[in-house]
Order: sequence, then C-alpha cells, then structure tokens
Amino acid sequence: MNQSINIMTSADENLMPFITIQILSIIDSLPSDVKINYFLLYDTEGDRESKLKNIEKLQAFSALYNNLVFEAVDIGNIELFKHIAYYGGYWACPAYYPLVAHKLLPKCVDRVLYLDAGDVFVQGDFREYYFMDFSNHLIIATPGRYKVVDDKLEIYDSEDLYDLSLCDGITRGVFNSGSYIMNLQMMRQIDFSEEDYIVFAETLAQLKKDIAIKEHEYAYWGDQGFLSAFFLGKIKYYGYPDITNLWYMPFNFCLWYYDRMDKAPWYTPVIVHFAGAPKPWTVKYPYDASLTSPYHATHKISDLQAGQREYYFFWHEYAIKSEMIQQTQSSQKMSRLL
Repeated sequence: MNQSINIMTSADENLMPFITIQILSIIDSLPSDVKINYFLLYDTEGDRESKLKNIEKLQAFSALYNNLVFEAVDIGNIELFKHIAYYGGYWACPAYYPLVAHKLLPKCVDRVLYLDAGDVFVQGDFREYYFMDFSNHLIIATPGRYKVVDDKLEIYDSEDLYDLSLCDGITRGVFNSGSYIMNLQMMRQIDFSEEDYIVFAETLAQLKKDIAIKEHEYAYWGDQGFLSAFFLGKIKYYGYPDITNLWYMPFNFCLWYYDRMDKAPWYTPVIVHFAGAPKPWTVKYPYDASLTSPYHATHKISDLQAGQREYYFFWHEYAIKSEMIQQTQSSQKMSRLL
C-alpha cells in the first residue's frame, strides 16, 4: 500500500516564492510512490493580489508532480493571531496559524509535519520521524532545551511552567519550531478553541509580569515559545530518552550547530533549518537566481561558517532548478497561446 504524508507550512507573500524550493527538496527525498499532501496556510490581508498570484504559481508548479497534491487554505479572520503575536515579540502572525490546523485541514488528516516555509529544506527520507508513534502526545519535535535534575538532563513537565527558575527557559522554547509533527486527531478530540489560546497567551503575559523576568520584553519567544508552553507535558521528543544531547537534531538540523562545532555532526541531517544563521536568500552566490534577486544580499559566502556553506549551496541549487522549471512552464504556456 502506498504511503501518504501530510506536510504543512504557513507564509506571507514574501516567503511564498521560496516554497517551490522546499517542495522540490521533498520530492527528491521521498520515493515516487509516496503521496504528498502539501498544505499552505495563508491570509488575504495586506497585498491580497500578490498572495493569490503566488498561490496560482505554486498550484501550477505542484501540478507537475503526480504524487503531490497542493492545497492553499485561507486562514480567514486573523484577529486571534494578531492577539497572540502581540505578546510574542517580532514573529509575524503566520507563524501561529498551525494552532488551528485541526479545524481547517480535512478530517482525514490525522497528523501533519509542519516545516517553516522559507528557511527549511529536506535532504533525505524523513519517514522514520514522520510516522513515529505519538504515544498520547500532541507534538513530536526535536528537543531544544532540557532541565538539569541531579546532574542529569530531563525534559520539562507541565508544572515546570510555574517554577520561577524554569519559566523563562520554557517560554523561549523547549523545542525549535522549524520542524514538528502535530497530532491533529487528538487535537480535534480535545477541541482546542481560539478562546483557549487567547486566555493562555494573556496568562503567560501576566505570569511573566508577575515574576518580573526582564530578560525579554515579551511573554514568549514567538511561536516556539507559545507552542512549548501551551503543549508542555504533551510533547514527545525525538531520540529521548536514549539520546539526551542538544546537538542531536537530524530532523531539525539548526545551522547554529556550527557556532560551537568545527566538524560535521556524527549523524546525517535530514531536515535542515537555517536557524541562527543568515537566511539563504540574503547570501550573495556566485550566480543569481530570480528567487533571490529581489532581496538585498547582505552576506557573502565567506561570511558563513565553513560547515554551513554546503547547505546554502544545496538550497541555491534548488532555487536554480525551481527557476528553470517555472521558466519552462511559462514558455510552454506562451506557446499554447500563440
């Protein structure tokens, strides 16, 4: 029986053009008989025309692949997300759209892998990660923070949020949100509502105010801080407890790894996240791609850590390939019109 995998992202009009890069990387990384359902959560505020044009391009691009189904999902009213984003620092509203995935995605979608739209690409088969047993958890993710108990690393539990010594770390994020899997079936059973999220956001804001944590001016560190706090105690961590090592992150390999390490990891990174490093579209490559040309290149390849560079070149190769495919599509469309 052919497998089916559900993938979700969220984006504004600035990040939408980079989604083709991620799609290509996924297509190349999975067997051709694996069906990929790819969902884009978006809103129509702001430059609605630009967003719809980008979505039209993504739909045409995705139609080239027999095993890929692309669906753009209009999030609707975004007042909830504005409210949550208000307490979360400089992260934009789309980062929080996955919170209502259980309400918007088809009921047959029981789980979904979330990937950041612009700065995450895939370079290997991730089915081991995707099909993990939730074990009655709501999220599967790569651990990004542990607590120390009797000189041992342990995961946080729900009561730790109200421990003054642990709260700030939790709201920075016990996992990085570039890649995580959501248990939509269980979320529907619990039936999380907009009110649940708003009340929790305001509770965190009041909590941080009451305990006078001044390191941050906001209640939580964007979506990963909110998700970490909200789902605390219901997060399953890949590799734990067999491996308790913050550098072990094959399915969310953050490039800040090379800030501390001068050699490649002992495992093969599968899902790569340009976190803690320049975004790939801000780097000046030896030759341009139309996807990156509208952006001001603020970094040179030589500015990057030595170990990071190969990942930028991989991303850029997909940008070039994506550009060539879309140019061919455009030429064929023009030929049919003549």
